[in-house]
Formats: sequence, C-alpha cells, structure tokens
Amino acid sequence: MKKITPLILMMLCGLFGFSQSFNYQAVVRNAAGDIVSNQSIGVQVKLLEGSAIGTTLYTETHTVNSNTQGVISLTIGTGTSSDDFSTIDWSTQNHWLEISVDITGGTTYTTIGSSQLLSVPYAFTANTVAQGDNLGNHTAIQNLDLNNNDIIGAGMITTNTLVANNGIAVNNTSLNGNEGIIMPGGTSDYIVSVQDGNGRIQHKWNASYGVNETYIKGNEDAAFIDINAFAGTDDDAWIEFKHADGASAIAGDPISWNTQMIINQGGEVGINETSPDDKLHITDAGNGTRVRLENTSNGWAGMVAKNTQREIFMGIQGAFDANPGEFHIYDNTAGARRLVIDAAGEIGIGRNNPSVKLDVNGSVNCTGGTCSSDLRWKKNIVALPNVIENIKQMRGVSYYWKTEDFPDQNFTTDKQIGLIAQEVEKVYPELVKTNNEGFKSMDYMSLTAVLLEAVKAQQAQIDELKNKVDEIDQLKEIITVMQKQEDKVDSSNIGK
Repeated sequence: MKKITPLILMMLCGLFGFSQSFNYQAVVRNAAGDIVSNQSIGVQVKLLEGSAIGTTLYTETHTVNSNTQGVISLTIGTGTSSDDFSTIDWSTQNHWLEISVDITGGTTYTTIGSSQLLSVPYAFTANTVAQGDNLGNHTAIQNLDLNNNDIIGAGMITTNTLVANNGIAVNNTSLNGNEGIIMPGGTSDYIVSVQDGNGRIQHKWNASYGVNETYIKGNEDAAFIDINAFAGTDDDAWIEFKHADGASAIAGDPISWNTQMIINQGGEVGINETSPDDKLHITDAGNGTRVRLENTSNGWAGMVAKNTQREIFMGIQGAFDANPGEFHIYDNTAGARRLVIDAAGEIGIGRNNPSVKLDVNGSVNCTGGTCSSDLRWKKNIVALPNVIENIKQMRGVSYYWKTEDFPDQNFTTDKQIGLIAQEVEKVYPELVKTNNEGFKSMDYMSLTAVLLEAVKAQQAQIDELKNKVDEIDQLKEIITVMQKQEDKVDSSNIGK
C-alpha cells in the first residue's frame, strides 16, 4: 500500500488582486517509505466545514505527475469540479482539508487524512469588508509592543478614539518603529500604508474616491509603481514604472524621476515612451535598440500576429528542427512555413528545406536582374565543345506538373514548356542541382551560354555550306559559259 505525505500547504495572494486558489504540495511514498517518483497520481480534494467529518462545501479532482523526488503539486480551486470555489464563506466556523488519492492515476480514491486550515487561507476574506453600527464608543489608549514578546517596548503603535458610526474609523494613527501598518483618517491622503525603512507600499483612497489621485503606490529607494485615477473621471488613467535619477536618495535632497514604462487608458504600453501610439511602443535614443524573446529549452520563440481567421508566426525554431537556429514565418491556416532562413543563410519561400541561397516554390516575377560575370573573377576559361551534339541529346517538351502527387509544392495546373533535368544532367551536369530531398532543378539561365555556342556553331556550318553553294554557283556559271562556247564551235564546223 502506498501513502501520501503532506509537504507544503500555502496560499499566494497577488499585490493588485485577491487569489481564488491556493497551492498544495505533497510527497508520495509507498508502505516501505520509498518515494513514488514519475508516476501519474489521481487526487481528490474536499473542503469541509466545522470538523474533519463536517459538511462538504467543495470537491474537486486533479490528475498530476509526481517528480523524481515524489513531489506532486496542484492548485486547490482550479481542479475539475461542479462546485463554485469562490462562494465558500471563509469567515464562518473552521475549515478542514481532506485529501484522497488513487496512485494508479484513476478515480478510485482512498482517503489519506484531513487537516485543519489555519490562518493563511482566510486571506480570501480580504475580498469583502463587513460593516456594523452597534459597536458603541470605545477609546483605545494601550501602547502595543511588537518587538520581542512584551507589550511595552521600542516599537509602539499609538491610536486615538475608536468611533463607531455605520462602520469603524481608526483616526490620527501614528507609528513609531521601522516597520508597521498605518491607518489614517478617510479624509487624509492614505487609509492604509505598509512601510519599512527602505521603501513602502501605500494604498491611498481619499474623500474624492480617487479622482486625479493615486490609488496604489509602491516605491523603494530607486523605483516605484503608480496607478493613477483608479476610480475617478480623469481620462488619463495609467500605470507608471519610474526610477530615481541618481545612485542614491537622501532625505531632504531633490530627486528627479524618469518614467520607464507606462500603460495608458487605451491599453497601450510605452517603454521609455510616455505617449505610446501603438499597443507596444518602445523608444530608445541610443544605438542597438532591440526586443529579446528567449526560450531557454531550445523550443519555439517568436511573435504571433493573428485575427479571427488567420495567424502568422515569426520566430526561431530550435528543438523541433534538425538544424536549430532557423528563422521562420509560419501561416497555420495553410499549414506550412511561408518563409525560412536556415542556419546557413539559405532562404526558402514556400520551401521547408532550402538548398540554395534563394529557394522559391512557385513562380517569380521581376522587372530585371543581373548575375555576376566579370572576367576578373574567372579563371580556366574554356569554350564549350560539341554543343550541337550535346543539344541533340536534350528534348524540349511540354508537360503538366503532378499536382495531386506533390500538393506541398504548390505546382500550377497550367501547361508547361521546358527540359528534363535528368537528360540535361547527362551532358551538362553543371546545370542541374539536387536538393536535400533528392529532387532536381535546372539552371535555365546558364543554358543560354550553351544555346549561344550552339547558334555560333550552327552559323559556322551555315557559312561553310553557303561558301560551298557559292562555289557551286560559280562552277555552274563556268559550265554554262563553256557550254555556250562549245555550241558556237559546233555551229561553225557545220558551215564548212
């Protein structure tokens, strides 16, 4: 039989809101006391009221995996449940936590025990503040010492009259000591202030209910956070992150503050920019401004731009690719990468694995272009021999692409005219390239050099034949002249 040993039970509350859940961790061990590691565990959580066998207020289930130390972690309040965690009244009676587990990862749970929830979870009641009007008049003059275990000492809180009138007011409160809580009157600058000697977190709510006033402020020697006009009518509500202009702050010295980040009422974020024009506006006067997105596990890292119909991802692909360090633009609607720049600097447009510096899957339209061809860059220059005989071994053909067999190639369905790469490779292998997948492509541009030499060779043959024809024509003329002379001789002999 296996058992589960509770390890840690804690609740975390955020600075700007109240949590509706708390964390739970435990160590799973077997009957021999050995840790049960790397195993799926089914967990059932119950919150009981009154006692360990009291009324069940809330039930939820989790399926979690223990780590190598046998630790399981879950967040109570976020599991699978038909109950509403937020409706639990933490201010009434005691509450108990009952844990049941199924070590096979199923739902056949065995209860392992229950424990009483102490003070920490009751921070949930900070969501609401109860009020009363029957407290009566009381005067609190006792000095309280929070230093050591005595009531009277160096750290002292002094309070004046406690007045009850449709609520409770703690007024004119003073604090002596380095740490404490201050609660001045509701018409003063601050109602609650938690501070120490180095910095402070202040909750301010004056009689005008936040109009043009600071609602929450947290500041230390070198930085603070402002949330302005929280509940007021000012259109310029914002959050500011500032730092002091200087290495240190000394009481009595003037301090200049510089805004580092601002979130305005339109939800626009400005970093080093007090008037952002876009959802994220970053300004820097120096050289080398950049935004860094880093995935420490060599996974995807990048940016996504999307609407309700399409999504484009731009970023780096790491562990999911054989060649880490590639940059991709990815369109998930079409299900393929649209642009790839691999680690070798080869660019693929519509190609997942480019094999040349620019590998385009589809047609390219341009108004011009050149290729390097300077004589000063070349050596071992040799004229192409036997071009006519080589051309005879190549076929100019018409064809259609196999669009059904290769849908990822985005072939056009139009009729094509061209050559066969395998036939060209036999006579001019320099014109044919084979990619990483074994498919061949042809350099039609360089083929013009072959065709040029073929035309020149053919023109030489034509010129040679023309010369021969001219010679034949000359011989014909000579024969004609001789024939005429022979006819004259024959005629004169007949007269004799």
